[in-house]
Amino acid sequence: EFTPTEYLELKRVLRDLEYRQRQQPLFAVANAPAAGEYGPDVDVVTLSSEVTIELESATAWREIRKIRERLLTYAGTKDRGEIKFQFNPAWEEVKLRSARVTMADGTVKELRAEELNLMDAPWVGGAPRYPAERILVASLPGIAIGSVIEYECERICHDQPFFSATEYLASLNPIERKTVTLRNPHHVPLVVHEPGARDPRRCDDAELTWAVTTVPPLAAEEQLPPPWLFAPHVTVSAGDWPAYAELVRNTLAAAAANQPAAAAKAVELIAKQPDDSAKVQAIRDFVARYIRVAGPGFNTLPLNAISPADRTLQDGYGNTADRAVLLAAMLHAAGLKPEFLLSGKMPALPEVTAACNGCPIPLFDAVLVGVELAGGQVMLNDTDQYAPLGATTHEEMLA
Repeated sequence: EFTPTEYLELKRVLRDLEYRQRQQPLFAVANAPAAGEYGPDVDVVTLSSEVTIELESATAWREIRKIRERLLTYAGTKDRGEIKFQFNPAWEEVKLRSARVTMADGTVKELRAEELNLMDAPWVGGAPRYPAERILVASLPGIAIGSVIEYECERICHDQPFFSATEYLASLNPIERKTVTLRNPHHVPLVVHEPGARDPRRCDDAELTWAVTTVPPLAAEEQLPPPWLFAPHVTVSAGDWPAYAELVRNTLAAAAANQPAAAAKAVELIAKQPDDSAKVQAIRDFVARYIRVAGPGFNTLPLNAISPADRTLQDGYGNTADRAVLLAAMLHAAGLKPEFLLSGKMPALPEVTAACNGCPIPLFDAVLVGVELAGGQVMLNDTDQYAPLGATTHEEMLA
């Protein structure tokens, strides 16, 4: 705890620290890099990147990536010593087709079976109810400064809410060549937002291709916004926000309906509460205290993995969607009319809205529950029992 005087002093210290962290020493470069070299601050250069996406339907596709990179510094070897691929077998398959390292002297080392490991995501042990997320880890053999690494990875996606892909045409590393090819043999209606275009366009072309060469690196800075707000990129989507919202709402509502155990617990909690505000707070506090936050992110599992409210109550844990379902079921049993809201940690600025409004991407990773009270609507599911009713960490965020 801080006294008011101590708190003002703490704010001053934090302000000074932030100011000093922004200061950078400037050094004259004794030997400026010759033309064609990458400069002193580049650790990795992307020699080639080939991305091919084959669209089977609006909810299923195959993605193949072929990457060649040269490691220029020790930091580059540390960063690329392992390559990792996260996926959930419930709706994805990932295969590392090949991986090799070419040493500076020309020696080629192929990835061996014992250098490839499949691990559980960190959350799996604490939330066994959900389909386990996996991490495929390839430990590249014998990498060193000057090495060239090459790998080819295949990812197959199915049962997704909608197809969406964002490919960046620049990165923090220089790119010598990158191509992105989208094959759409079934002419699925798409929305495409390309670099330099003010608005997205609609198309159902059988094949689309984008290519860049000799792209300098982007400046590395702290606390950057998501790269799709400033880096050149192409976004392609088969999504539709109203259709997606209806699908999610119906799925959540079905999981919250006809849940006798959740209803009985709600009736018990509100028995002695004098008004609706007290009832909402009693239910909010119970979920915050006794339903542990655990499990995968909302966008990393198919919607059919959402649990009924009674199951979440019985197990005592849940991710953002399952906790929202339990809250809604209990509020409904208390005679209130809850509604679901998708949100995320993105400020509702015009630039953000314009970037994703016409071209849907998996942006919302939090499920909130709104309920009308005498003083207006309050949001639940993103605060604990110590927060005043009505406070939300998603204030002024996109939803």
